[in-house]
Amino acid sequence: MKSYIRQENNTKNAVEQWNEHQIQHVRPYFSRYGINNTEAMFNEQLKEFAPIVNNTEIYDHSRLKEQYGSEEFDQLLFTIRFDLLWMAQNFIWLQGFNREFRLLLSKELAKTKLKGTYDQPHPETIKDFIIIGTNTGYLIEILRQEVENNVAYDFSETEVNSYGLSNAVFCFVQTKKLLVLLLLDATEPTGMFGKM
Repeated sequence: MKSYIRQENNTKNAVEQWNEHQIQHVRPYFSRYGINNTEAMFNEQLKEFAPIVNNTEIYDHSRLKEQYGSEEFDQLLFTIRFDLLWMAQNFIWLQGFNREFRLLLSKELAKTKLKGTYDQPHPETIKDFIIIGTNTGYLIEILRQEVENNVAYDFSETEVNSYGLSNAVFCFVQTKKLLVLLLLDATEPTGMFGKM
């Protein structure tokens, strides 16, 4: 839940950063070089915002073209592109967290009286299967079917490798803990396993 909230805040901050750049830099730039078409904005026939934005030329394209290639314009475009990509990436991450949250919520609701009274999301990734508690044997069967082209799921090689690595690391850590316990026990005269 903390990760979900953190990502939600990161996404909100990315949107605010993009908006702030538009207000602090893009709008003043357009004003400074006379790119805004003031006649369109003060057209007597158009009194609402949407028709002005959607149906008129609110920018003077010839003046905008004069700025092409200038250092200031290129830097402005760079920041717009950077902030836009950062904002889009945060939305992608948030979408993933939303999916995980739905799966976790679905798993918890299944334990209550509400079981079956809502649309259960279907797992699509290895991580989704792990979230809902799918055992490794079933995941291996799914992967085997994928190899045999009886594909119901589309797992990437990276996802499979990541799952295998995380399991290997978990097993290594558990084995290491067990060895430490055995070594500590072996140093005690009457340890858990008695004298060896």
